[in-house]
Amino acid sequence: MKKDIPTLRDKLVMLVLVFLVVAGISYLCQTLMVKKGANDLYQNFLLASSLLLIYFVPFVLIIRKIVQKVQLSKKEVILSALTGAFISTYLGILGNMQLSKLLIEMKLSKDFLSAWGAALTAPFTEELSKGFAVLLVVLLCRRLNLKQGLTIGIIVGVGFEIVEDVIYVFQSVFQFHESGFATAIDRVASATVSHWLFASLFALGLVSLLGRCKAVSKAQAIFWLVFPVFLHFVLNSPFEDVPNSSAILATVGYALFYHAIIKISNIPDEKQELVI
Repeated sequence: MKKDIPTLRDKLVMLVLVFLVVAGISYLCQTLMVKKGANDLYQNFLLASSLLLIYFVPFVLIIRKIVQKVQLSKKEVILSALTGAFISTYLGILGNMQLSKLLIEMKLSKDFLSAWGAALTAPFTEELSKGFAVLLVVLLCRRLNLKQGLTIGIIVGVGFEIVEDVIYVFQSVFQFHESGFATAIDRVASATVSHWLFASLFALGLVSLLGRCKAVSKAQAIFWLVFPVFLHFVLNSPFEDVPNSSAILATVGYALFYHAIIKISNIPDEKQELVI
């Protein structure tokens, strides 16, 4: 079987990917490293973090089944996991820091920043960082279909989710001097409608546009790109405090994800093929 010869684009994309993965791993290790008097806290941190396996293990098993069904290669799965776990989190954190700094420099009130700061930063920086991670993978894939693009988004989102949650638990234990268990349980509860959903829809819109898929209208592709940002914005805004808002948003998110699945499932395989 003839193998594709790596092009200059492939080499440049891989160079960027490797650099950012290494930078992301280095940043994560530095974030989780405390030099003095932390032995007992690390025990609490590891115990609390283990609760995250409640959602992570089922996600891995489900993704494994999906990967087999859509015939995603091991290379694409590994690249998706690495970029999601390390590149998207690294760029997302840096983006959040810079955007938060910008909001502070605008001299907005502390009450406003407390209420709206998360909504005005994370939805934009994190969705774009996950989108960039997906972009790196699909550029290396060259050829893929809509189902594979969606699956790459799911893997990137889960990778982002688990690393972000570990950092949240770490901050709970080391910065706020809590047990970390309450934070871990909260992250487990929110994982069902979170980054995997946002990233999968964003990825679907991205590959539809990049691959110029004629079976998907530009309006539909743009909607898939914009909706995750909007949903993330609402989840991070004061509107989340409205009674049953989380259940409502989860229902809307699942409904649109289901609609996307039905949409691409009804497209003939030959019309799903994309060349990026």
